[in-house]
Amino acid sequence: AEAALLPERARDAVARADARAHHAALSVGARDARARRVDAAAVGVAREAVAARVLEARRHADAAIADGARGAEAVAVVHHAVAVVVERVAHLGGRGVHRLARRAARDALRAARVVPGFMQAISVHLIEMSSTLSAEQRAALDGFPIPVTWGQNLAGFAAPAIIIGNEFLDAWPVEQWVKTTAGWVPRVVGLDAAGALSFMPAPGAPPNPEFDAQHANAPVGAIFETQRPARFAEALRALSRSGPIAALIIDYGHVTAVSGDTLQAVRGHAYEDPLTSPGEADLSAQISFFELASALHAAGLGIDGPVTQAEFLGALGVIERAARLMHANPAKAQEIEAGVARLISPSGMGTRFKVIGIRSAELPPLPGFGT
Repeated sequence: AEAALLPERARDAVARADARAHHAALSVGARDARARRVDAAAVGVAREAVAARVLEARRHADAAIADGARGAEAVAVVHHAVAVVVERVAHLGGRGVHRLARRAARDALRAARVVPGFMQAISVHLIEMSSTLSAEQRAALDGFPIPVTWGQNLAGFAAPAIIIGNEFLDAWPVEQWVKTTAGWVPRVVGLDAAGALSFMPAPGAPPNPEFDAQHANAPVGAIFETQRPARFAEALRALSRSGPIAALIIDYGHVTAVSGDTLQAVRGHAYEDPLTSPGEADLSAQISFFELASALHAAGLGIDGPVTQAEFLGALGVIERAARLMHANPAKAQEIEAGVARLISPSGMGTRFKVIGIRSAELPPLPGFGT
């Protein structure tokens, strides 16, 4: 939505900045000297792209706050804190995603302090499989006078609940099926003729008649994958039976029903084949928001979106919020401008990342989704 208002030259500048920053993050890491040089160039180009919008926003920011919309401003502050932390993953080292999760929780809680009584009313439950990372999260949240617990599934949540999942579902196990001359069969890991790990159709597996009917025209070799989001939907439905819930899910993926292999591995800031070094690389897959929304609807939950990250942040007033931050922190103005440009870039994070709101059916639509 914001991109439509930018002149052609600015859109091109955002695209160049996003490509440079993406290359820096994947190739050498943000702590490397070369990465810092590339990011510096990206900041300069991004600043040119958003300068006009920020100046315009500055003229309206104070008037918007004067309207007395404290509730809407508080919501925008919380979501902006989470969104800014999403952007920081491009600047982190080998354990960037885990550092991102710690900062997301810490920054969101800090931002939520502007809502009177909120901090006194909440307890925090974090889902984490690693005891080492749980200890790091505990240190990051030190200083917040609230009860914090850890668990490994949604069973630890109690309604009423507000749930934030940032790049959570993309790490779920993915199940793949491949079209053969006999029909759709599971795609599994086996050994090839040379004794190396390889993806292949499951030997002797019977075809799946449901997939054969749904994807009858798919060519031989086509791949369909699913993370079985019905499991997630059912867990939320079970939680909602004991009280109202609202969830915000931010992840990268697609919103239409498509097939294909999106499983990927990243190790040492570089992509590699998922079978190259099992257990040593981060594995993830794109989220099918179409399949997720279908499962949530079938579970009787309310859905808002999915929308692109650019649309979501634009609806929450990210440009106006950035203008206020720049006014209050002039020494960090360029950093803030660059962060906003990357978050809403039409050729990068602004469209790659999607946002979906989930809520108990009796709750009103969540903010940020244009309703």
